Amino acid sequence: MLDAMTRHRRQRGLTLAELLITIAVAAALLTIAAPSFREFILTQRLKSINGQLVTDLQYARSEAAARGLNVTFRVSAATADSPQTCYIIYTDPSADPPSQACGCHRVAGARCDGDAREIRTVAVPTSDGVALSVPIDQADRFTYDPIAGGIRLPIIEVGAAPGSQFAVGASVDAARSLLTVVGLSGRPSVCSPSGSTMHEPSCDD
Repeated sequence: MLDAMTRHRRQRGLTLAELLITIAVAAALLTIAAPSFREFILTQRLKSINGQLVTDLQYARSEAAARGLNVTFRVSAATADSPQTCYIIYTDPSADPPSQACGCHRVAGARCDGDAREIRTVAVPTSDGVALSVPIDQADRFTYDPIAGGIRLPIIEVGAAPGSQFAVGASVDAARSLLTVVGLSGRPSVCSPSGSTMHEPSCDD
């Protein structure tokens, strides 16, 4: 009889007080862990978006060769009417590339003018916590040459020479930022700008 009572005591569940204490401890642990988990998610999202950017740059280069046409890559900042950064890949045989015939903020199905044709558009909503950008002293676009596979850059100032590379930044903040650089050969590479703690080679090397 005594053994049965002992087993019964051991099998009974938590008391209300014990349950409330357990919930309070769990809530405290979640409060501590939640910010770190959110920062982890943002970092992974940055890597994912930048990885897609590199893949799409390589895709644009291969499309130029496959189509035998100049393929333009253009980046656009967020606007009041369109709270997202984005980029668009397109062909424009009727203009001297790199043209501005297409824009990723335009309505789907009507993003291009004239004979230009959209190939791919990617949007990064500001609510995701990651933004794309180009340096202020650089044009927002370049074109892949279908024969050599290299890139052509527009002249942004009269009398100035075109640049030697195209750069696209992807960032959460200064400490979590990546820079994808496309050299004149057309091949993209990724580096960490000054102040970034991401595990990529430094852009200064």
